[in-house]
Amino acid sequence: MLAPALLLLGAAMTGRGLETDLPATGDYAVLELYTRLAAQGRQLLGPYSRFGFHHPGPAYFYASVPLYVLSGERFAGILLTAALINVVSIALLLRRCGREGGMPALLAGALVIALFLSCRGPGWLFSAWNPSVAVLPFGVALVSFAAVASGNLRALPLAVLAASFAAQTHLGTLPAGVALALAAAILLVPRVRRAAGLPPRGRMERRPLLLALAVTALLWTPPLLEQLSPQGGNLSHILGFSSLPDDRHSAGEALAASGAATLGWLVGARDGFAAGLLVVVVMALAVAHGAGRVTRQAFPVALSLVTLAGIAAAVLSAMRVTGALFPYLLRWMAMLGVGAAAALAAGLAPLWRRRAAQWRR
Repeated sequence: MLAPALLLLGAAMTGRGLETDLPATGDYAVLELYTRLAAQGRQLLGPYSRFGFHHPGPAYFYASVPLYVLSGERFAGILLTAALINVVSIALLLRRCGREGGMPALLAGALVIALFLSCRGPGWLFSAWNPSVAVLPFGVALVSFAAVASGNLRALPLAVLAASFAAQTHLGTLPAGVALALAAAILLVPRVRRAAGLPPRGRMERRPLLLALAVTALLWTPPLLEQLSPQGGNLSHILGFSSLPDDRHSAGEALAASGAATLGWLVGARDGFAAGLLVVVVMALAVAHGAGRVTRQAFPVALSLVTLAGIAAAVLSAMRVTGALFPYLLRWMAMLGVGAAAALAAGLAPLWRRRAAQWRR
């Protein structure tokens, strides 16, 4: 699955397969300008939005600085950064699925990601457009918060890092990222864990909590400084825009768009069929949760609940979108399909093994 990305990476490093010498234009020119400002330590804002504000933070630009500088301050350095972020995100996501849910979760997650990349085309890995760059890091946040909810607090720093990066790069992921974090936090409460079918959590380790706080402070200090500066106020602009009484989308429209973005891309589903697919995903999560409870597998139980929280937030976010529900705005929701597939595979695999053992007898 990673072979196409590695081949493209090699082509890019040799200057073949990418238009490395062409100047960036349009949105990409703005991205390069902000990366140059980040190289000087002066960028406090995220990517520019067509609605007059900026996305919450500059994490993407500072992440792009090393390869941008090494490439001789060419736009190719930003393209390589996008590819590196995507490849590393895939590796981290699948590693977490494999560690927490075993080989079934890893294979199921890898299959959905491979299908997604097949639909988008391998060149998508090099897309420097911020709505594309945020997709796979959101997937890392999803499985990492699920690992936290299952009792592995060591996954918390990565969860915070990935969720913060995705939210700062594409505002649309922010409500869902908050929902994932809240779901994980609630599932750490002993009484809630018992009701959810999760085992008692171990002792709260200090180190992951301190690292998560440090990551939060590091990533969110620039946008907070911008907000507090005399000429700043981007976070206030975002809040003000989100509270405007503009016409929003109906629940039906949001369900259809969310279904198309979560799994409908696989079959080109739209409208009612796409909304039906979202119902299928929710049913799959219910099956994964029940199977995890029966087999006492913490990860599928936690992942199903955290993914469900993400889906609820995704639908609400779609209802609040101003203007048309363009697919690129919601493409990050495909990672919810990855979470559902991994949870279902991890939950059902032990039951399949038991049934296979009975048949052999």
